[in-house]
Amino acid sequence: FTLDRQAIGGDLNTWTTDWEPWSPSGDRFLIYTTNGLVKIFDGSTGETLQTLSGHDPYEINQVAWSPGGDLVAVTSRWKDTTIVYQADTGQILHKIPGGFETDLVFGRWSPDGDRFVTRGVGGAKIYQAATGRQLFDLEVPPLNGWRALWSPDGSSILTLHGHEFVIIWDAETGQEIHRIEDLPWLTTVDWSPSGELFLVSAGSFVYLFDPLTGLMVDKLSGTFSWSFTIVFSQDGEHIAAVGQDNT
Repeated sequence: FTLDRQAIGGDLNTWTTDWEPWSPSGDRFLIYTTNGLVKIFDGSTGETLQTLSGHDPYEINQVAWSPGGDLVAVTSRWKDTTIVYQADTGQILHKIPGGFETDLVFGRWSPDGDRFVTRGVGGAKIYQAATGRQLFDLEVPPLNGWRALWSPDGSSILTLHGHEFVIIWDAETGQEIHRIEDLPWLTTVDWSPSGELFLVSAGSFVYLFDPLTGLMVDKLSGTFSWSFTIVFSQDGEHIAAVGQDNT
């Protein structure tokens, strides 16, 4: 099937970040538009199942399915707020205030879907998904929080702050475990699928670290100047890095 502009409800928002339209089960997908609509469609027929409302139009920064596919989180750009909806009914479950010194706030569900982390200038915050209650404030100096990634088992969170440093946090206590701050011009990070390693891109190199010790275990050279995209393969055997010099 093909969805036209009328079925979608407006023009597609193509300025999206971390857009993952399919539900975890693959039976539904969502689209959000430039006029602030978030619509959930049947993946087999294209039928509109829900239209989510309650967030501010024209201000959607990010929309994300929960791992169980029962919830959808919508982050508003200017209001600095994440609204959690029940996907089947379209009802608002709760609202999570950002509380950051910026309008660029993003969030991620924990692997089991019971928690939600938001990031922005000044650090990151962990919330209980069912209630919206804040559990921990992962506070750092006023640097842009560019990444906040759960470890595959949900026990740790990896955060990247400006180009300055990377922190590993204990997601159960909110305590800082390790800080990596002696690398030049940090750009991005990623976990291995097993959680036994994490990647840090800095300058023209990609570094591998052990999250248990915080020690570097390898340094991979490349021809790229900076790399803003580095990812592990699903089996954890390979790494892809995309450089600013088109390599």
